[in-house]
Amino acid sequence: MLFYKIGLNINLMKSEGTLLKLNSSRESVYQDLARIMEYETLDFQDYSEELVMIVDGNGYFNKNYLVFQIVTQYGDTIELAGSIIFAKNIETEDSTDIGPISEEEILILRDKLNIKLIGITRGI
Repeated sequence: MLFYKIGLNINLMKSEGTLLKLNSSRESVYQDLARIMEYETLDFQDYSEELVMIVDGNGYFNKNYLVFQIVTQYGDTIELAGSIIFAKNIETEDSTDIGPISEEEILILRDKLNIKLIGITRGI
């Protein structure tokens, strides 16, 4: 599965987008994301009808996480702490799951994404 991640480039000390590839099944993708990203919990925020942003559920409580301000496709301005993973919303019979995002969708997202780095967390 392919995802798009916005996080911190340690060498340049600035935000950067990268591809995140996982060999996960639909049943294990949540656990695999949490393990790879070292998140205790996952938090989900819709970016658009088609895309969802996934962040560390404890992002604001951690030290030295970047804080991003993002304008969603709905026109809402939100703030998220930590690396942001973009995935596809997959409607199922019972709920909504996450799925891979295509390279074409990533290119479109990068062109339209209204995101600013606004700070860094101090932790608790």
